[in-house]
Amino acid sequence: MYKFSQAIALTAAIGVSLIVSNTGIAQNHGGHHSMPSPSVTPENAEISRVTESHVNDGLTKLHQKDYKGAIESFGKAIEMQSNHHLAYTYRADIHLLLKNYQAAIEDYTKAIELNPAHSHLRNSRGVAYTALGDYKRAIEDHTQAISIYPEEGAGYRYRGIAYAKVGENEKAMEDFNSAISRNERDAEAYLARGEVHAKLKNPENAITDYQRAAKLYLAQSNRVGYTKVTNLTKLLQQNTPPASK
Repeated sequence: MYKFSQAIALTAAIGVSLIVSNTGIAQNHGGHHSMPSPSVTPENAEISRVTESHVNDGLTKLHQKDYKGAIESFGKAIEMQSNHHLAYTYRADIHLLLKNYQAAIEDYTKAIELNPAHSHLRNSRGVAYTALGDYKRAIEDHTQAISIYPEEGAGYRYRGIAYAKVGENEKAMEDFNSAISRNERDAEAYLARGEVHAKLKNPENAITDYQRAAKLYLAQSNRVGYTKVTNLTKLLQQNTPPASK
């Protein structure tokens, strides 16, 4: 039950065996970025220039799916400017994509120290915590992300997934409902809610949510998500006795 949403740059591409999404790489960070120089001295200007060269090289490699090379480039940028929060963020996103969850947590933690008011960082670190089974910290991160950006549904979906993992099904359902109310095209939220319905022995509601998710996945050309939810629907239908007349 899970995966990542449009609010999270690489989180959407990651498989933590929860939900399936079809979002691109680093899409919400935009293109190449420049960090302001601490002062206008020639030395600092040169440091900033070289740093941004490494960042841009990392972004190019990232979009080419040369993840090892991208990690190296972002690492070089961090060596030049230890306060470059975007370099930490990009490197953390790649670690998350590659399921290097502890490394992702370390980089997200540093990025949060440098840029605390960013819901992406909290949600992404929460996703990594969920992948490692640390649901308490995941819930804390997603709650913080929601406080930063309550209009977005992703934080509610991710927190709902963590709640479901610890058996807090009512809280999970409330969060999935909140996620869907903010984004009715959130296929992952329908899938996650459907799985909780199935766990609670509400097969009709589960099938309804699975079918909604299937339509959205199909519209998004997400074949992986569509196949998964279609198989879940068939399995549930096979194991659900017909209603008595």
